[in-house]
Amino acid sequence: MGSPRSDLWWNRPDVWAGAALAGFAAVDSFSPSLMPRTTTHQALLAGVSGTAGWATGSAVYAIGARTNNAGADTAIMASTAAAGLATRYLIPWHEQEPAWRAPVRSVCQVVGAGAASAAVITAVRNSSSRTAVGAVAGTVAAAIGAATIRREVAQQTANRDEFDHAPPKPWQALIQGAGVLGGLGALIGGYRSSGGALARVMERRLAFSPQVARFSGDILATAIWAFGVRTAFQSVTAGLARYDRVVDPGYDIPPTVTTRSGGPGSEVPWSRLGRQGRRFITDTPSSRDIASVMGTPAVTEPVRVFVGFDAARSAEARVALAINELRRTGAFDRSLLIVSCPAGTGYVNTLPMEVADYATLGDCAAVAVQYARLPSLLALQSTHSGADHHRLLLAAIKHELDVLPPERRPRVVVYGESLGAWAGQDAFIDGGVDSIRKLGVSEALWVGTPYYSKWRHESLYEGRAPQGTIEQINSLDELDPESPTRVVTLLTHYNDPVDRLNATLFYREPVWLMESPPKRGISPNQRWRPAITAFQTIVDAVNATNPTPGVFRAVGHDYRLDLPAVTVAAYRLPEPSDEQWSRMLARLQKDERARVNAMKLAAKPLFVLSDEDLGQ
Repeated sequence: MGSPRSDLWWNRPDVWAGAALAGFAAVDSFSPSLMPRTTTHQALLAGVSGTAGWATGSAVYAIGARTNNAGADTAIMASTAAAGLATRYLIPWHEQEPAWRAPVRSVCQVVGAGAASAAVITAVRNSSSRTAVGAVAGTVAAAIGAATIRREVAQQTANRDEFDHAPPKPWQALIQGAGVLGGLGALIGGYRSSGGALARVMERRLAFSPQVARFSGDILATAIWAFGVRTAFQSVTAGLARYDRVVDPGYDIPPTVTTRSGGPGSEVPWSRLGRQGRRFITDTPSSRDIASVMGTPAVTEPVRVFVGFDAARSAEARVALAINELRRTGAFDRSLLIVSCPAGTGYVNTLPMEVADYATLGDCAAVAVQYARLPSLLALQSTHSGADHHRLLLAAIKHELDVLPPERRPRVVVYGESLGAWAGQDAFIDGGVDSIRKLGVSEALWVGTPYYSKWRHESLYEGRAPQGTIEQINSLDELDPESPTRVVTLLTHYNDPVDRLNATLFYREPVWLMESPPKRGISPNQRWRPAITAFQTIVDAVNATNPTPGVFRAVGHDYRLDLPAVTVAAYRLPEPSDEQWSRMLARLQKDERARVNAMKLAAKPLFVLSDEDLGQ
């Protein structure tokens, strides 16, 4: 038997109410945000936003329109929409408002939007000429949506330059977004149906009562789905962790100098440095490079020390290896020692280290210890481990230096970027600037700090640090190079989505979107919408970590244009002459392009080290 007409999905008002709000959310997702978007990213945004809209619209209709009276249902939905959408005025935004106000206001607005779509659909369905009315309403909505998308894509395009991807193609993005919505809908539908299917089996085959079968089926289905998701996640993370052993073209030859880990006499084999460790070691200027760029002979060969995750089994053992390497390479005899905290994969942006090498004529050492092997998004739970590694390393370095005469000690500075900045700052939680000084650190430079750094909130926003000891800047022109009290420099772009991304974006309009005029890099056309702005910022964070090789820019999470000058100022290094600056920046960009091109020579990595290669 076929289904009754009222059961067919295209006859169900809850489906149409969801579709109406899904269309609105998908169109709204085209609005400009912190970073430019590609067609694929726009499609993901439209699909996810549309799914959220569909779920909201259909749920509000199913919950609110229950009188079985068309007129009453329309009135209920219309009044709910009016009340919900009026919350912006009934519960106005305040910067210091109680925690409950923002989520209540946001929920009311979302429910109001769902009720508005349900009211329109109910009114159209119960019109005496509903086919004609529906056609007119659909045509008007489509025309408004098309005009809105055209305007919003133009606003996105206004924020681009020649190095950004082409703006999204609306029709392709909408079609692909519909596919995303369909896929997510199928997953949600499959989850909901699996509970019912298991309940029927329990009721018919195991003689469970209907209530017990329904409850047990939902519980068992949830457990099965959770197990499947967990297994898939573990498989992905295991594969990504193994990727740390990849040997890339251009990074397959161990160093021949004794001042680098993995080279002659090193206790850390080249095979155990890890993928990012081999980059950290290789991306170092030689004394010959320094002399060529600076126009004067180098003082000595720069030192690079890296201890990979596979080099030892514990934080203490990895730090002990790092200290042995620092002793062996003569790092404690240099004038400057940069202690870097890596991101989740072990990645360290070597640009500040290279600048320091040039500025000090090679009288510089840099060290990092890897604490995780996953991309930052999957390594968020490892920030405490990174903090432990960083704190242990700094304490061990201080212990080594305390026995040296003050005039022979190198100046110790720290560096961290992105998740490395968060983990590095976590090493000093509850201690503010004093804890940095107690570990013998002279200056700290942290770049692109994620929103959730507890140390930054404590020290900067809660005012626990002494006045003038921390400077948060968007660019060099905001830094006071002569400040005698500055210890910490936080370089954070106004439009860096990594800094802006946090859970409150789902339900609370942020202050930085309410400033007039907006800060540099933030579009005046960007607006906040519950959930949609958070989805946009997540996509922005992904976009912001794909810079153009060899083209230094200062936008989003790309700090390469700022870093050379900020590094010199933050660490109080000798200021290069204009000619030296020109040659240095040209050389840094040229080297970056050459490294990326070398990695492209092979269609795939040269090889992946096995457990036997690592001696395991």
